[in-house]
Amino acid sequence: MAFDDVFDLTGQSLSPTLDDTQGERLEHWLELLSQTALERKAQEGTKRKLAPSDIEALVKAVFTEVSQQAADDGIHLPEEMILRLIGELSGFGPLLELIARDDIEDIAVNLGFIYIYITGKGWQRVAEASKGVGDAMRVMIDRAGQRAPTPDHPVADAMLQVMVPLPEGGVKRKGVRVNFIMPPASPYGDYITMRVSNYRSTSGKKGENLGLLCE
Repeated sequence: MAFDDVFDLTGQSLSPTLDDTQGERLEHWLELLSQTALERKAQEGTKRKLAPSDIEALVKAVFTEVSQQAADDGIHLPEEMILRLIGELSGFGPLLELIARDDIEDIAVNLGFIYIYITGKGWQRVAEASKGVGDAMRVMIDRAGQRAPTPDHPVADAMLQVMVPLPEGGVKRKGVRVNFIMPPASPYGDYITMRVSNYRSTSGKKGENLGLLCE
């Protein structure tokens, strides 16, 4: 997993300017963080099927472990990496980070790329879509008790509630209206649009840390 553009999705820099040596060390620790999370997920996946809340807990535990090691090396790992890793390990790629942002009104996945509509700025292309984003979205829609698209019924609309875990332990509730078109209705691959609405954030109450999704 490459982190060359790890800071660009938030619209601002997440760390102070680094010299070349510090930059290389930061890249090393980010790669180690990613690799450790992937290995831990693979290990746990052999024992049981991981729910979204399991992935969230796994990522937070790995981040705490690796960030402490990095701190001993004089490197601070940005807490925003928690959302990035949860997204990567659950197949959503950067979508979870984008849904969490309050300045984004719409998200579109088309021809292998992710586009966002930022309030007051318009549409921007921000990243490549992960290969598993369509499958992850189908699972999300299905878990919400709504009809996911199939080859026989390739167009689906869904109203979802996404619970985005915050670094400090609470969750941010986001309403997401999804329009999903897949082949054969969309001959060049999955086409997904998401209209994002903001709800209130909550503290980490019991039962609130439900991971990625959704009611």
